Amino acid sequence: GQGMAFPPPVDLLPDGVHCEMSTDYHHLVLRNYLNIVKLAHLNQIEMPPIIDERIQAALEFAKFVHKPDGSIPALSDGDSRNFIDVLRQGFYLYQDQELAYIVSQGRVGKVPSTRSKLFADSGYAILRSGWGAGNDAFGDERYLIFDCGPLGAGNHGHLDLLSFEMAAYGKSLIVDPGRFTYHEPPADSVEPNWRVYFRGTAAHNTVQIDGKEQTRYVFHKNRFKIKGPEPEYQLTHFCSGKERGHNFDRVQGVARSHEYPVVHERT
Repeated sequence: GQGMAFPPPVDLLPDGVHCEMSTDYHHLVLRNYLNIVKLAHLNQIEMPPIIDERIQAALEFAKFVHKPDGSIPALSDGDSRNFIDVLRQGFYLYQDQELAYIVSQGRVGKVPSTRSKLFADSGYAILRSGWGAGNDAFGDERYLIFDCGPLGAGNHGHLDLLSFEMAAYGKSLIVDPGRFTYHEPPADSVEPNWRVYFRGTAAHNTVQIDGKEQTRYVFHKNRFKIKGPEPEYQLTHFCSGKERGHNFDRVQGVARSHEYPVVHERT
């Protein structure tokens, strides 16, 4: 009805990142939202402004999270692949010239005005040396994504607080393993439980203390489940650009697990 308030999509946090904290699921959900907007346009249905605002925020994360080679890091459950088609559809719907620039790897469109960005609600900080507008080609720029945020809604988060992925000169150098599989063998099976291993702290580019997970993750009824509180996280510093006369980016985070007394800090 007229004047009825329309809530924002609960799937997307205020910074635009999907609530499950998976870079892969983020794009799958975003594609669905873009299809809804496209159908609304085709049928001349007006969408509430909050929908476009949150979708454009989700596209902003998609814009930054793609590595210089065009792929995404597979943080939490998901696989490493590219979603250039999602960026392209976002450009067609919203005419964002920065999306055109990224889709074309710098051949057309507008150079993004921001080089590195913090997505504060999800805790993802993405650092980049540039967008191919200087001495280096688009695909040769340096890239780092740092995870200092919540485990995420649902059951797709990994125990990877303060983990990171890094790429440079067209190569992924330090990578997140992604999900590998959702399959879990029966409790009495001799088959390795790769689902548990790939989800665990040891499989990620972060610190494991005394062989323990950052969060209690144990077998319950028919599969492994998270049964303890998630770690406390604090992103204590983020800067991009000039600080004390130097042109650099810096990110710093702290992790406090309830499984052990050690405090992990990474800069």
